Amino acid sequence: MFGLVCSAALVMLATLSGCGLAGSDASCPGAGGPPPDLTPKDLVGTYSSSTGSVDLGDDGAFTSTGWPTDDQLEGIVSDPGQPRTGSGTWELTAGDASDWPVSFAFREISDYWDSEVKGGNFGSGLFVTGSRSAPRLYELVGDPDACDIRIFRK
Repeated sequence: MFGLVCSAALVMLATLSGCGLAGSDASCPGAGGPPPDLTPKDLVGTYSSSTGSVDLGDDGAFTSTGWPTDDQLEGIVSDPGQPRTGSGTWELTAGDASDWPVSFAFREISDYWDSEVKGGNFGSGLFVTGSRSAPRLYELVGDPDACDIRIFRK
């Protein structure tokens, strides 16, 4: 019973505060949900933002330049401010409240992560909106209430 009351209170608080339980705050300009019937094939291609680019291959591999940014790796990297390159695998997921619709498993991020040395992967992701023919990937930067969105366009 206590769990049910706490769950109801959390949902009410999120609703009243304007914060969604999902990470992609669709009320922010430029944000939104994925287009209906989106497939991985629709996402294949190169996307660019003000800070870098991500190339999604049809084989599930990706490469990135300038992403993830140092603000995501703050306090972790030894030389902040350096452009990062990365590679790994990507997939289109269900994108529920605890995951990104476009999920990345970095095997390598320059000067930070190397799976051959550290083992495992560095996980990250992006939200997707737009249409099947012109999808846009995006991430919320900092406080979600500020609606600071970094958009990657195809």
